[in-house]
Amino acid sequence: MSEKTRKNSDSKVATQHPARSGLGDPPCSLCGGDGHYMYDENHGKICEQCCTHDQGWWELTEYHAGFVEGKDNRCCRAGCGILYRDLKANAKDHTS
Repeated sequence: MSEKTRKNSDSKVATQHPARSGLGDPPCSLCGGDGHYMYDENHGKICEQCCTHDQGWWELTEYHAGFVEGKDNRCCRAGCGILYRDLKANAKDHTS
């Protein structure tokens, strides 16, 4: 882990997912419970596993990656990158 990544992960600005806030649950394997992580030396990302997707959805246009004609093209506004259709498909897989 680089010094920059370590420094960023120790930041007081980082917020923990409510489900991982010291209730004895193991921290997220992707972000360690910070809610975000560095995916390389220069780029950070909101953790898609911990994101609560509570900031709304924005509609992708045909110029964005992930756009599929005739499909639900909403993307999480929090910045985790998940598409609404994928979130619903994953939820349906876990309830079946």
